[in-house]
Amino acid sequence: MFVKKELTRKDGIGKASLILLNVGCVVSLAIVVFPLLWIARYDYPSADDWSFGMRGYHALKAGGGLFDVLVAAVKSAKDAYLTSDGRFGNDFIDSLQPGIWGEKYYALTPWILIGMLIVSEMVLFRFVIRYSARNRGPNWLWVPASAPMLVIQILYTPSPVESFYWYTGAMNYSFIYGLSLILMVLFFKLGTRRYGSRLQRILLSIAAFVIAIFIGGGNFSTSLSTLLSACLIILLFLLQKDSGFLRRTWFIPLVIAASFVVCLLSPGMMKANAFRMTEMGNPMFAVWKSLSSSAWVLFRWTQNKAVLLMLAFVAPFLWKAAENMEFSFKYPLLFTLLTFGIYASQSMPDFYTSGHLGGYRQIVILYYSYLVWLVGNVFYWIGWWGGKLRKSKQDNGKTSAERLSGTRLLAYCGVLGIALVSVIYLDKTNISGYKAYRDWRQGLAQQYAEEWENRLKILHDEDIKEVEFQFLAYYPWTLFYLELQEDESDVTYWINDVCASYYGKTYVHISRPDDGERSKNKVDDPGSAATHKDPDDYEMAADTPGPEER
Repeated sequence: MFVKKELTRKDGIGKASLILLNVGCVVSLAIVVFPLLWIARYDYPSADDWSFGMRGYHALKAGGGLFDVLVAAVKSAKDAYLTSDGRFGNDFIDSLQPGIWGEKYYALTPWILIGMLIVSEMVLFRFVIRYSARNRGPNWLWVPASAPMLVIQILYTPSPVESFYWYTGAMNYSFIYGLSLILMVLFFKLGTRRYGSRLQRILLSIAAFVIAIFIGGGNFSTSLSTLLSACLIILLFLLQKDSGFLRRTWFIPLVIAASFVVCLLSPGMMKANAFRMTEMGNPMFAVWKSLSSSAWVLFRWTQNKAVLLMLAFVAPFLWKAAENMEFSFKYPLLFTLLTFGIYASQSMPDFYTSGHLGGYRQIVILYYSYLVWLVGNVFYWIGWWGGKLRKSKQDNGKTSAERLSGTRLLAYCGVLGIALVSVIYLDKTNISGYKAYRDWRQGLAQQYAEEWENRLKILHDEDIKEVEFQFLAYYPWTLFYLELQEDESDVTYWINDVCASYYGKTYVHISRPDDGERSKNKVDDPGSAATHKDPDDYEMAADTPGPEER
């Protein structure tokens, strides 16, 4: 009953082959994600997780519920807006870190962030591939077109801890980045009026309005690039004499821009910018630095053999998707230049204010968006080239559907899949999944969690007001973000203060270990230099900022 005649038809990629490839892609993605989620149980709050979650934690401890937590989050965002940080969207989300309900729930952090990455990019690719398709029926080409890219993004993330395991940093960037992709899908759906009833469009408008507020009030990289993308798309529709798109979507870029300006004009942000901005603050410098830095990292990242093999793997599905679209892929060079400009705009706010990027959490979204735009450009150029071939009748009478059907496609993807797995395996010390597995296999994650549980017993003891800890024995590369400090003059000693305030202590301190003990703290990681600790290549800040600098 399941196997029907159309499973082997020749008017497109064979359905049986496509189903098999989809299953293979989903299974591969699940295998990649599994070790990262497996060690989630050993994840614990750190640094800003305490400062932003403090009010919500105290509200729950006093017997409050979800409403009290939301009120506390609003107050935290308001205080941060007035004193240290104008990004109210970030601050509100940060105040809801799951550890406030109990440290064990902090393990949800990587589930939230990995889930957002996968869902947002698959939603985007599904929409793009089905948008303007001649065949409006079920179209599953988006799975093999997006899943291999997600595999590379997750495995080669520049920093596993700031991608998936540190809530405050990752939610500020990776989560907001995912929201921006979802917003662009809503933007197109509302603008084209191809989807949904009147009630559905009203609901989509409300969702887009709320998401636009959080993006405009989120990290400036995503705010600026999303705003530029929306304005550019509206302009392109206006050039096509389609003013209806503007009438239906004008509020989205307006809300992003208004929220963005509200952030910039906040007392806290103006104070922070005055503190950070020295010889910087030159817009021409920021534009040039953003373009040159982006060109360099694109060149460097594209040298990864795994990236090139991934592109070769997804190319047949992009070809078929482009062939099935009514959209005409004109001006590919212009498309590449415009998308590169949007990509580079993500770096401009930080280069403008400080001359360097803000941290690995920002590098992470630059890497994510690099691969999305890379695949998007390959898709556009394939669509343009396919149109040229069809017009000049140079395909020898055969359709791409015939060339992509059956055993040929399976063999092609099988060979490339084996090659991709081989390249990744040979480079295993640089991938997040192997790092997570190694931290678990060597017991580093378990010991890290055990030592934090011992600390929490003291922190939760209300009779103990003055706390002094020893350094942790090991710091897993995938889980650890930032330790409490031993030197009160250290720029990051604020972490001790917010930890003490969070748990109601007079002070929390770390005692100075002797040289023998201190040598155990660092775990050797031969692959870390390329993926976790390589600041010079990204021109990012060397020090971790305190609350007054963020």
